[in-house]
Amino acid sequence: MLCRSVLIKKTLSLLIAAVAVTVAFAACAEDNKPINPIESGNNIIDNARAAADGEEAQGIITTVVSIKGMSCGKCVNSITAELNKIDGVFDVVVDLDEKNATVEHDSSVSEDDIKEGIMAAGYTPVD
Repeated sequence: MLCRSVLIKKTLSLLIAAVAVTVAFAACAEDNKPINPIESGNNIIDNARAAADGEEAQGIITTVVSIKGMSCGKCVNSITAELNKIDGVFDVVVDLDEKNATVEHDSSVSEDDIKEGIMAAGYTPVD
């Protein structure tokens, strides 16, 4: 599976505070899933505005899942690509050294969805 990633960096200045936001968008050539950068950009602005006001970003949940069977960068790439296919996932960081995946997502994504994505990539999530 060959996926292309586009990294978009946008620095926003809000009021007196400056908030730097980095967003990684990934689109797999296999599923041709369209990315709406305008909609994503609006979510970024809303969350940056909330951060500048000292509030937590709305609707973002962070889930960390341990993974068994990873041994190389290809493992990391396979899991990252599979998890990025899940609707409602904003960001995925797979750490080879820590043997886990940190996934930022909305409330429509469950831990079971993340574990199923890891299994779909051919690896074993650890409870």
